[in-house]
Formats: sequence, C-alpha cells, structure tokens
Amino acid sequence: MSSLRAGSTETSQVAALLDRMLDGCALYEPVRQGGRIVDFERIHLNPAGIRRMASQGIDVRITSLREALPGIERQGVFRRYVDVVETQRPWSGDDVTYRDGRVSGIYDIQAWPVGEGFAVTWREVTDRERVLEALRLSEQRFRATVDQLPDAVSVFESVRDRNGQIADFRWVYCNGYNAEMTGYPVERLLGSRLLDVFPEQGPAGMIEIYSRVVSTGVSWEQPTVWYEDTWGDGSRRRRAFDVRASKVGDGFVVVSRDVTEMRTATETLAAKERQLAEAQHLARMGSWEHDLVTGESDWSRECAGILGYTDDQQPSLEALRARTHPEDAARVDAALDAALGEGGSWDLGHRLLHPDGTVRHVHARGRVEVDGTGAPAYARGTLLDETDVIRVSDALVESNLRLEESNQSLSDLLGLVGHDLKNPLTVSLGFLSMTGLELDDLAETGADVSGARAMLGRATEAAHRVESLLASVLEMSRIDYSTLRSRGEPVDVAEVVQQAVADLTISSEVEIDDLTGLRAVADASHLRQVLGNLLSNADKYGAAPISISGEIVGSTTRIVVGDAGRGVPEDFLPRLFERFSRAERESKPGTGLGLHLARQLCRVMGGDLTYLPPADGEGPRFVVSLAAG
Repeated sequence: MSSLRAGSTETSQVAALLDRMLDGCALYEPVRQGGRIVDFERIHLNPAGIRRMASQGIDVRITSLREALPGIERQGVFRRYVDVVETQRPWSGDDVTYRDGRVSGIYDIQAWPVGEGFAVTWREVTDRERVLEALRLSEQRFRATVDQLPDAVSVFESVRDRNGQIADFRWVYCNGYNAEMTGYPVERLLGSRLLDVFPEQGPAGMIEIYSRVVSTGVSWEQPTVWYEDTWGDGSRRRRAFDVRASKVGDGFVVVSRDVTEMRTATETLAAKERQLAEAQHLARMGSWEHDLVTGESDWSRECAGILGYTDDQQPSLEALRARTHPEDAARVDAALDAALGEGGSWDLGHRLLHPDGTVRHVHARGRVEVDGTGAPAYARGTLLDETDVIRVSDALVESNLRLEESNQSLSDLLGLVGHDLKNPLTVSLGFLSMTGLELDDLAETGADVSGARAMLGRATEAAHRVESLLASVLEMSRIDYSTLRSRGEPVDVAEVVQQAVADLTISSEVEIDDLTGLRAVADASHLRQVLGNLLSNADKYGAAPISISGEIVGSTTRIVVGDAGRGVPEDFLPRLFERFSRAERESKPGTGLGLHLARQLCRVMGGDLTYLPPADGEGPRFVVSLAAG
C-alpha cells in the first residue's frame, strides 16, 4: 500500500477531490504500535470540514483522531475505521449518534480505504432526525386515532408488470379494524398482495375500479358493494361493504365498512314487503287502515284493485264504503259503525259494485284498536275477493254431479263388458278342455297327437293369460272408479299364505317361515291375490328359493316375499309400480299390470307395498305392510 504522507501524488489527488465536496471530508493514516492500530492522524481536512469542526468547538489543529474526538471509540466508530483499513472495504453508517463532553449530534458517515489509511465524509443530520422523529410521533398519533375508527382503513401501492400496467396492489398500511373485518391479523396483511389474500377481487371487478382511481385520480365510492370470498376464519361468505377509495401517490387509500347486517335487514324488509304484496295478489286479499284521530287512511294496491280503484285514488274510509253493493250497504255500515264507535271487530261477507257494473263477492274482516283512555283510535281491515272461489265452487258442484253420473255409467259399462267378455272366454276354455279329452281318446288308439297337443297347450295358455288380464283390468277399473269394496277384518296370515301358494302352479320351491299367530287387518281374497302376484313374479323373474316371512313392527304387520335373484334393475325402480310398465331386459310374457294392481289392492286395504333391493346378503324383497290384527 502507498503512504498517504502529505505531498504524495495520491494524497494530492484525493485531497483535491475532497476539497470540492460540500460535506465534511478528511484523510487519515493509521498510527501503529507493535503492528496494531492505536490511533489515526489526520493529514488533510477539506474546507467544509474545517467549518463544521470549528462550529462545534473542535480544535482543527489537533490531528489525532482520538484526541480531537475522544468519544469516537466509545461510540464504536473507531473500530469501524480500523476495519476499513485492515479489510480494505468501505463502510457506511446512517444516523450514527456521537456524544462526548463538547460535541453531540447525529451523522451520516461514509469511509473508504485510501492507500494505508482511509478517507471519510460526514454530514450532520440532527435536524433531519428531529423532523423525522416529529413525523414519527405524528404518525403514531395518527395511527392510534385511525385504529379507533369503526372503519377499515388501508393504504395500497401499485404493483406493476414489465409494461408498466397495474397488475395488483400491495398493502403498505392497515388499521386494526382490518383484522376484525377480514379475519386476518394486520401482520398477515401488511406487505401482502391484494389478490393473494382475496383472489375474488379480480373477477369482482374491484382491481379494475382501484386501477382507475390510481390512473385518473378520480375518487370512487359505493355505499353497497356485495362481495363473496373466503375470509380469514376459513368461511366463504357473501358480504356487503360501504367503500370509498382515493388516489395516494402511486396507489390509493380505501375506507370500508361492513354493512352486511344492515343491508341484509334492509333487503329482507324489502323482500318481506314484496312477498306481502305478492301474497295479497295471489290470495286476492287487500288490506286497509284508518287513523280515527287524524282521519288519514291507507290501503294496499291489491285492496285498491279489489275496490275497482286506480293507483291515483286517494285512500279514504268514504271511498271504501262507496263501493259496497247497495243491497248490502245497510248491513255493512251497521257492522262498521258499531266497531268504529265502541271498538271491536267485524267479520262478514258482502258484495261490491264497480262503476262498470261488475259485482265482486268479498269477505271483510277487521278490528278497531283503542287508546289509553279506551277510545277507538285505529282501524285495520282486510278484503278477501271470493268471486272466483264462488264461481269455481258452483262449477265444481255441477261438475261433480256430472262426474257421478259418468262414473255410474262407466261402472255399468265395465260390468257389461266384463260379463260379455268373460262368458265367451269361459266357453272357449271349456271347449279347449274338451278338445284335450278327445286328444287323449285318440292317443289311446295309437294316433300321433303330439303336434295337436302342443298347439292346444299354447291356445290354453293364451286363453288363461287373457282371462288373467281381463281380471286385472276389471279389478284396476273398479279401483280407479272407487267401486271396489274391500272387507277389512283380522285374518290369519299363515292361512292366507298357504292358500296363495296352493292356488299357484310354479316350478320354484317356496320356503315359508313360522307365521303362527301372525294376524293382519285385510280382505283375505285381496291379500291372497297380492301374494299370488308376488310369488308368480318371483318364480318368473327371480331365482329359487322363494321365501315368505312375517313380523310385527309396532302396529304394522309386515309380510315379506323374497327370492335369490338379481332384483329389479336400478334404472327401472322409479317406474316399478306404474301400470303397463316392464323392464327392458325382460323377454318373458307379461302385461306390466301385476305390481301396480298389487300395490293398489294393498292401499285399498289401508296398507302399502314396497320394494327392497338386494343388500347385506339378502336377495330382492317385496314388503306388504298392513295394520296388525
């Protein structure tokens, strides 16, 4: 390293540079003892430094750093200068406080190595720090005041992309109420980007609004902004805010208040008023009220419509009375006058007469409230327009009479059709039976009747299907037209089950649980028909073994018919009990009436028929539920 002794070329160049600086500047070289730096000797001091040191009472003739500034080691600055020389690295210190017996102040210091020593510049910033401290105190008072506000106050700075466009905003200040309103602590918000905390601000259009405030400088305010997002407590809610935003630097300050409860209450009230108006419209009911003290009146829009008035008609008690039908006026006036004069209520039906001659039937109700002295003070009433109800009621009476006549005719027709179809069908089955006997006689002579017997079997089977279909249709028709009669009496379930099994010719084995003592309130023939249908379906569409079990649950007797098959396809379940409904996968013959008729018969007996799909190792089951006997 080169020496900094006065007169050297490097010293002269550095000194010339320092002399042009406005801050105090000096050159120092180390004083060593045993190789260790124990002091620094000043070899140059610029004019600004001379003035500054002299103004602080420092003898500029003293060149020893420790002697001129005895507090420098205690403040740690001397050690910094030693490090600059020994490491050959510069050092910068802002707001360095120095105090000794004579000098006191705050300085910004910069030191850098020059040869074997170092150069240093210093600037007193005591006044600046005093101003800053005053500002800090003012800011603290401002923050303390803002933190007490019932509004959330935030200051944001713009976050711009490489093209200079605003992409987001960053929190640089927020008061304490922000934590309560957002659910996030203030520490979490400060420094965070707005979209990172509340991503829905983008789709909701708030980023665009705030960007416009920053770019145009025009403030924006909205008393109700509905906004939905995920809040600090983890909940996702829709909330309302009163928001005001103004430009500040390259950002904005926003003041917001949660008005969700107030806006919700306001909207709820408005909704209730709309619902009331809609309810009155749908019910054709109007309401009115009259202040007996001030003489002021009011009525709902529906009330005005029932009375035949337009919206510009001034409500009044006289206008209300004026629409009463002349033939009913005396009765209505007497009821109203009695209530208005003494306090009380009224409830009567009467007619209204509109100027165009239209007559409306109404039912009027109301009451009169009294004041603290017992004098009538306020009247409230309603008008229910029953005109359409009366018309419909008259039409229904007439329609019911015609319907009863029609039902009787249909019942007679069904009986006639059933008789006319059943008789030839019975004759046909008889002839088919006789043909079978004749084929037996021919077979005994050695003739080959196998082909004829097969055709006869198919014909007989088809005839029985027609017989069964006819019986189902007639039974269903009697249910539809309420002509089917069911005798509800306690029956022995075990006996009815045995009869139902005996009536059938099925290939599958039927396992019957012990039903001893099990009774139900039913029509035995109808219950046998229901069980026969379920057993036949299990044999035709299910798989052996078929089982019948029963139990009493509370006041209900349950008879369960199950099998080991696959059950009803899931997509067919909604249509399982509809008439003429069959699953697409079934290719076996059937009408689609059996289950529909079985359920209807159960309901005629005061019970029901339900289906349970395969579960927990059990196959599909149909459950007949009846009152316990």
